[in-house]
Amino acid sequence: IYRMSQKESKKRSTEDVTGNNNVPKDTPPAKKARLEEEEPGFKIMQGFKDIGNGVVRSDNKEINFDATVKRVAKYAYKYLKKTPQYYYELLSQVFNCHCQLKLENLQLFGDIYVRNCFGVIIGNFLNQHERINRELSDCPGIVVVMDPEKPAHQVEGIVLTALHMRFKAIIYVAPGHLSLLQCVQLYSCHTKGAKVIFHKGDKESCYSRSKQHATDMHMIIVDHQFMQQYMMLGSATVADEMMEQTEGIDTLVIPLRLYSVGWSYVAGISVFAKLLRKNVRVIVVQMTEDITGEKEQTIFPDRAEMGWLSLVQEEGVLRNIFDAFDMRNQGKFSSDDLENIIIQMGGDSFRNKLQLSQNTWSLTEFMKTINKQRLASLDAAWSDFNSFLSCVDLPALRKQGYIDELVEVSEAQTAVAFIRSLEYTHTLTNGKGCIAFAGLFSGQIKLRPDEKVVLLIMGGFVDVIDFQSIFDYGLGLIGQTFDLELDLPDNTSALSSVLKVVGEHKISVYEISMDRSSERLKQYHVRTVINCRSRNFDQQREVMDVLRGMGITCTSDSLKNPAVEASRSTATALATQLNNVPSSPAFKPAPAFSKSIPTFPSLS
Repeated sequence: IYRMSQKESKKRSTEDVTGNNNVPKDTPPAKKARLEEEEPGFKIMQGFKDIGNGVVRSDNKEINFDATVKRVAKYAYKYLKKTPQYYYELLSQVFNCHCQLKLENLQLFGDIYVRNCFGVIIGNFLNQHERINRELSDCPGIVVVMDPEKPAHQVEGIVLTALHMRFKAIIYVAPGHLSLLQCVQLYSCHTKGAKVIFHKGDKESCYSRSKQHATDMHMIIVDHQFMQQYMMLGSATVADEMMEQTEGIDTLVIPLRLYSVGWSYVAGISVFAKLLRKNVRVIVVQMTEDITGEKEQTIFPDRAEMGWLSLVQEEGVLRNIFDAFDMRNQGKFSSDDLENIIIQMGGDSFRNKLQLSQNTWSLTEFMKTINKQRLASLDAAWSDFNSFLSCVDLPALRKQGYIDELVEVSEAQTAVAFIRSLEYTHTLTNGKGCIAFAGLFSGQIKLRPDEKVVLLIMGGFVDVIDFQSIFDYGLGLIGQTFDLELDLPDNTSALSSVLKVVGEHKISVYEISMDRSSERLKQYHVRTVINCRSRNFDQQREVMDVLRGMGITCTSDSLKNPAVEASRSTATALATQLNNVPSSPAFKPAPAFSKSIPTFPSLS
């Protein structure tokens, strides 16, 4: 396969169809401008030209992108998981195609993000191989500099990935004001075994000392200059696995939330897939809510963005980093607690003062501040590397033909996809990992009966509380849970008659709560809320009609929800599709299963 890939790469290179063109370095400006306009991938490959041995070049000195990715993948197989890619017969019959799932949620730390960080480590190792003069397995570790004045959103992930590879990790902290996010990053790395050195000199001497340290110890120095390119190469290794595990893929479905977070794997997968198989269809499914990261309240809590990075180990116990900062166990922590954390790591609170917007933080304030600073760090990185990143943004990739379709789904659709993922495939993600599922169930992706489709499933890290929130919200959207609100006379016989009706309709009662303090209640009445478990919306409507016929005032939270109304209006589509599925000897859907399965809310 590797020799065939090399042969195909050389062939494409001579035909000028991949962007690895044969234009010499002294190309006239007019011709270069025309190539940038006409040749797909020309600008992207130009972003790799200044990297030394970190990339593979063909005989004509042009960048060989697919060979570079395969070289990174060769190292990745030794240190990362080669995640499984399974054929799911139920999904294939529901959507009348050949459907497979690439289970990247089973990757180390639960997400594709570790591939980005691994790509940075390997890229720097290959680029510095002559200086290091050792094989990767004999390399002692990495040295990285955290500059408080520069975005450092990747430092934590790179260090923790290196520690997983059984490398030593040394972080030099330059003088300057530290943000709350940088304190979290440093402490998370410190508790997992990284050595944090707070440099006593100026910033220039900090960089020179870190490089000298890496040279003396034959270690990898993490150079931030080409970090974005290395991240793209690392993410592309998942596409290499997809193409290798399944021959003749027709369609790849890639999930996306914020492009500033997910650009590397969207760009890496799409470019590599198109280079290897020009006719493959690449579809990006994007969740439209919180597309700019400004929405504070979302059913997919931003706490999940930290995932495995948020846990620290203290005295043999894994704790949330907020609890680690809350030394006095008060449900909040102060700036004094943070200063003590810096001192514990060997820092100087005068040379590395904390740049904080407030003096105390609750858990909600802590997560809000962390994610605000994380997004600001991503935006700053995008600005610093704009010359390269502007070539791989969504409009550019679509214009160059690397992305064929962009499908938008809602938060409600993604929440229901979370439920369907558990029901149909027994696969657990953090909610946002089901965005590709949501695109498939939305009906916006048209598939042929014989089409080979691979969905990328990500986000294996999920907080237990977040799981419960998403699960309850999704059950409400598909009609399997609802709250029945009633104003009843304050006596046992009224409640007993209501429960009798609920039981006759085979609806389970989960919890009952009563409130006598409402000002709108009639005299000697009580506001009663019954949390119920039902099978579908029809059951909910039937019990509501019976209760109203008895003269009881009642409402349902789920039937008032616009997203639920949209879900009910489109419920028949998937049920009909399931009823029309041709059964095979290997699989026959049970009649009770295929009667009525609600589908997703429409985008309108």
